[in-house]
Order: sequence, then C-alpha cells, then structure tokens
Amino acid sequence: MLQRTLRPSLLASSVGLFLASPYAAMVQAQDLLLDIPAQSLSSALQELGRQGNLQILYSPDLVGNRKSSALKGSYPPATALDALLRGTGISYQIRGNSVTLVKADQSAMELGATSIVSNGLGEVTEGTGSYTTGATSTATKMPLSIRETPQSVSVITEQRMRDQNMVSLENVIAQAPGVEFKKKSNSSDDEVGIFSRGLKIENFQVDGIPTVFEPEMKSQDNDLAVYDRVEIVRGSTGLLSGTGNPSATINMVRKRPTKEFQASIQGSAGSWDNYRTEVDVSGPLTETGNVRGRLVGAYQTADSFTDRLSTERQVAYGIIEADLTERDTVSFGVDYQVKKCDACGYFGFPAFFDNGNRTDFDRDYNSAADWSHADRKRTSIFTTYEHRFDNDWLAKVAYTNTRDDNDVEYGWFSSYGYPNQQTGAGTNLYFAKWPSKPEQNAIDAYATGPFSLFGREHELMVGVSASKYRMNTGAYPLWYDYSGSSWNPAIPNVYKWHGDIARPPMEREGDVKYEQRNSAAYTAVRLKPIDDLSVILGTRVSYFKLDKSVQYYWDPGVEYAPEGGHRKETGEVTPYAGVVYDLNENYSVYASYTKIFKPQTSQTLEGKFVDPAEGDSYEIGSKAEYYDGKLNLTAALFETKLDNYPAGTGMGDAFGNDYVDPTNLKVKGVELEVAGEILPGWQMQAGYSHVNTYYPDGVDVNVGFPKNSVKLFSTYNFQGDLNRLTLGGGVRWESETSYDNTEVFTDRTLTAKQESYALVDVLARYKFDEHFTGTINVDNVFDKEYYASTSVYSDLYGEPRSFTATLRWEY
Repeated sequence: MLQRTLRPSLLASSVGLFLASPYAAMVQAQDLLLDIPAQSLSSALQELGRQGNLQILYSPDLVGNRKSSALKGSYPPATALDALLRGTGISYQIRGNSVTLVKADQSAMELGATSIVSNGLGEVTEGTGSYTTGATSTATKMPLSIRETPQSVSVITEQRMRDQNMVSLENVIAQAPGVEFKKKSNSSDDEVGIFSRGLKIENFQVDGIPTVFEPEMKSQDNDLAVYDRVEIVRGSTGLLSGTGNPSATINMVRKRPTKEFQASIQGSAGSWDNYRTEVDVSGPLTETGNVRGRLVGAYQTADSFTDRLSTERQVAYGIIEADLTERDTVSFGVDYQVKKCDACGYFGFPAFFDNGNRTDFDRDYNSAADWSHADRKRTSIFTTYEHRFDNDWLAKVAYTNTRDDNDVEYGWFSSYGYPNQQTGAGTNLYFAKWPSKPEQNAIDAYATGPFSLFGREHELMVGVSASKYRMNTGAYPLWYDYSGSSWNPAIPNVYKWHGDIARPPMEREGDVKYEQRNSAAYTAVRLKPIDDLSVILGTRVSYFKLDKSVQYYWDPGVEYAPEGGHRKETGEVTPYAGVVYDLNENYSVYASYTKIFKPQTSQTLEGKFVDPAEGDSYEIGSKAEYYDGKLNLTAALFETKLDNYPAGTGMGDAFGNDYVDPTNLKVKGVELEVAGEILPGWQMQAGYSHVNTYYPDGVDVNVGFPKNSVKLFSTYNFQGDLNRLTLGGGVRWESETSYDNTEVFTDRTLTAKQESYALVDVLARYKFDEHFTGTINVDNVFDKEYYASTSVYSDLYGEPRSFTATLRWEY
C-alpha cells in the first residue's frame, strides 16, 4: 500500500523521529542482558521478547511442547536465539526489533498470517511490563487499539498498578490521567468525588458489564488484586453504558486463568501499621490445558494518619475456564470482597469558625465518633460462554449476580453549626444509619466479527443487555434526632474532641423499597471505505423503569416517594459516530460525537421528577503509535453539553431530600497523554488536562475541581550490569481552586481555597534473583500539606509522606 506524504505537525514529527530512529538500531546493535530460567520454549521466548524488547512471531504448532535451557548473561540477539532454539529444528529471521521463527526448511513468507502468534501487546496487560495496552473494547466492544478508538482512552495496566502499590480503585483515580479524585470523606461513599471533564463519573463496569450507580452499591472500594487493568474512556459513553453523565466510563477488567502455571506471593508493610498480603496462583488443571483455574487472595489491615481511623480488607477470587471444544469456552467465577472502616465519617471536619475565619486543625484531626463505621461486603458470581465461528466471528454471553451487604452508621461534625474560634463550642454531631442489602442481576450478549461489502472488509457488533437492581431497607432518622430523646448532639469543645460521644437513638421509622430495570439493544459498525479511513457508527435503544416506595410507620398508607415513586423511559435512542484517518503508519486524526442520557430521581420544588439529563460530547484529536503499539500518544479537544442538570436550590424536605432546579451546562477542554515504552526499559504514563466550565450564575457543579492538572509517572529498568535495578518517580500537580458561598453567613462571603500544589512519588525496585523482588515506594516525598477536598462545609487533609516496602516471590 502506498503511504501518503501528508505532513503531521512539526512537534509530533520531531518527537516521533527522536523516539523511533534509534530504536531498531539499538536493538540489533547492543547485547541483551538476559536472565531466563529453564522452562517451556514458549515461555522462554516470551521472556526473551520482554527482556530484549523484541517482537517475536511464531506459529504455536511450531513451538509445541518443547523445553528450553536456561540462559543468563549478555548476548547479541542472534546468539540468544541460537541458544534457546538449539536442537529444535527452528530457524529465525531478524528484521529491526522483529523476529520471525520458521522451520529450518521454510521461509517466513510461507507462514500464514492467521497462524502467527505475536509477542506484541494485546488486551491483557499482565506480564507485559507495559504502561499501555494493545487493544481495548470499553468504547465499542470491538477490540480496537487506542489509536483506532475515536475517543480519549487511558489504561492503568497491571504493571503500573504494581509499581505504585495501588490496592483500590481510589488509588487508580488519584494517578490516572484525565480524571480527578476529590475525597470528601475518609470513608467511601457517594460523596467521594470522582470527576472527569468537569463532571462526576457515574459509569462503572466490571468486565464490560455496567454496575448500577446507587448510594447503596459502590465501586470505589473495589480491590485491585483481582484486576488485570482499569480502562477509562472519557466523554459520553452511552453506546454501551446506557445511562450516566457525559464524563467517563471506568471499566475494571478481571484477571483470567493462564495457560501456563504461575504463582506469586507478596507482602508489604507501610506507614501507620499498613500490612498487606497477596497470593495469586494460576494455570492448567488438566494435562492438555483445556481446563484452567485461578485463585487470588488478599488481606490488609491499616491504621491511618487520621486519628483513630482504621481499615481492613479481605479479598477472595476464584475462576475456572474450560474449552469445551476448539471453538467453545465457558468460565465461572466468584469474587468476594470486604472492606471495613472504624471511626470514619461521611464528611471531614469544619472548614470555618463561626466568625468566618478558616479552621486550622492538625492533619490527624478526625471529626468522626468512635462508634462511626462503614462495613461493606460484596459477593459477585459471574459466568461467560464464548463461541468462535469459522469466519472469525465471536459470540459471547455474560451473566453477573452482585450482592452487597452494608452496615453503615456515621457520626461526625462538619457544618451543623460552626465552632467558636476561642471556645471550640457551637457545633453539633450529624448522624446517619444506612443498612442495606442491594442486589443486581445483569446479562449481556453480543456478537462481533468481519463482513465484506463492496469488495472491502468491515466489522460489525450487535448486542442486547438487561439488568435488574433492587434494594429493600429501613428508613432511619437522618442528620438529626427526631425521636425527642434526651440525646445531646452538641460538641462541647472541638479542640478536646476525641470521638467520645454516646451513640444516638437510631430506631427504624419506615420502609424503603427500590427497584430499577434497564434493557437495551445496541449495534456498531466499523466501515473501511479505503485503507486509511475507518468510520464507526452505532446506536443504542434503551428502556428504563424505576419503582420506589418510601413509607413511614407514623404515617401509614402515605407514599413519600415523588410522583408515587414510578418512572419510565421507553425507546431512548443514543447515537454514536466516530471517524479515524491514518496520515501515515504512525499518525492518525479523529473526530467523534457521542451521547448519553440519565433518568433522574431528583425532584423539583413542585415535587415532580426532573426530566432525564442529556449529555452530548464532541471530540477531535490526533493519535500516534510507535514500536508496534508499545507507545501511544493522544491530543484531544472536547466540548460537552449537559441539559437538565439537577442544580441544587438550597432547599429540601424534612427527610434529607434536596429540591433541584434543572439547568444547562457546558464544558470545554484539552487533554494530552503519553503512555508506554519511550525507549527500551523506559516506561511512562503522563497526562495534562485543561478544563473550562460554563455554568449559569449561582451554579457550581464541582467544588474544588482544578482547571489544570498534570499527572506523570515513569520507571527505568537499567541495562547492562545494573539490569536488576529499576528506579521510578512521578508528580501530580493541580492548579489553584476556590469556591465562594454567601448562604452560610448572609452578611459575608466565605471562600474555600486550595493553592496549587504538587505531590512527588518515587520507587526503587531490585530483582534479587529469578523469583524474589523487593520494592520501596515513597509517596508525597516532600510531605506537602494539602486538602484532598475543601469547601465551605467541610475540609479533609490529603495523605502526608508515606513509605511502603514490598517483597514479592513469583514463579
């Protein structure tokens, strides 16, 4: 195919030449420092590809069940290949950083393309050592590379999560490009702010299946021990998510069983008595490998820099995968996770004194009562069936049952009266009780594959999905004590507070029943009218039904849910359109229009449901791909419009339900990202975001959301005699934020402000031998004091400098 000579931007060309020119020459010229133990030839070749930054292509039948001897030392690529392939009857050809394996009497041209297995990146990130992925399907369910996807996509890989000791989704959000984490409480509730493009993220998926976004069913707590990667698609994602905000979708993809046996055990110890152990065992369960399994377990206990706060995590994950035939595969798994926190609150501590001055509590200050706690348990049972057709089509059905068991009782003070600066008196304890046992059943079925039209090959995806969420729980007093008891919520002196206050009466006052049903049919087609152009068109037709009942024992027979608690949306059409044009073998330009809608349960001052919010996202940009997809670059301009956003009115009913006033919002911005291997041994993920929000007067959707942010983290695995050593570091920077409020005190304006700040994180890792690796992480190296979130109602400090030491054994 003739390559076009259209010129990309001077900057992009310069960067590309700088990175790409020496790469192939370096691989061929320099010796490779290798440490490959004796194992199967297939695994040894994968290790050679990883350690030597080579792409190795071969037929599975050619390698078969052959074994290889150990190889340790410094070798040219050809010498290393000779040693591993000695006596196998396999020869090779080296071109640049690519190696093709063939029979000794066969040429590389005789190998059928469909029979070649590449050691390059695929969707699975485990074992690649990379900070990027070769394919993602969160945006369209078609496995496309980041360059082929006409939206901004970030992937936090297994290697990145391990390098920075990420254990929860909250850790990912704090580090991922293009998203912001405003932790408003030291627990994990709906008030934990996860934002992208100026709007709250409400779309979470596990293995591509949406998890309902309701206060009783959280995803922020999910433990990363069971996940291979986290994919983040920014903008509207209504094609597959159905409903939500036009901000982003976060898809957590679980680890799968491996065809080769592997095992790892790691333990870590960190600041504030933070101890964690993980075990991961995977491999074939039969001689032929047609049945495979994986078990993952984790246990963690930790105190905190926050006084009296402690947490505990428990994780147990198991999955079995079986090839019924060469074309049929089934899997069944269970994912069990527990998180408990004691002395945790729903918000932070008071941000202001009653005279309008800012408070200045110590960093370890905790406004929560000793008895305040949140204990959450989640059990997910899931199964899948896949069938691969002769014509390269794939059909897949997935079912998930998720059940949560939440025991939540909060007691804290933040804005229920502001304390006196001299005496410390004047504030009161809020309290809330939210026990719940929600359940979600979800099923998704789709088929995808190629088809021919007008002499060219295209791709098609069609699918259907359905889910049912239900939650029956009790209604309890909220925020205040309505019982008329003698319990006193007053805090005598905030300066002498240590959480010692009696637990208030929390008797059940009524029943809350909630049920939500979603169903949809969706389709997308990727057309290739010419080699360099792809056009993706899609649509989704959604159905939504909500039934809610709120009844109180002291007013029997009266329904307190707005409009009788019933809401229905039928035949809501959500379009998707994107185009990608390849300028040359490295650069592409793209544009996309995506949409999403959100049925709302908020009520107006008139007591009626607000009409569904509708979000439209427009995006144009450029993407680049180097080294067979090992390095990805993205530059994007976006604009988002959101109609019928439920802006607060400052008023509500006696039961804690806020009245809203629908309004329209607009957000514009720029995003830049680099992810992957810059040079051999050098991994990097870096992103810059600039967001401009256009809100009506008096409306501020996101308190404390920065206009500019930078997130960068990079590691370098030394070459030569120091090849066992890896050093890394990164920075997280946010621009200044402020928020004005005239409602707290009518005679003055309160301003909550956070100056711009930067946090620096570093790591050092040493590979003692083929099994043991030790890592030291230091976060917030310079011990920067900052607010994780701030408003006129509540402040919460971010984490000070912390240390973590990890020892990992793997086979």
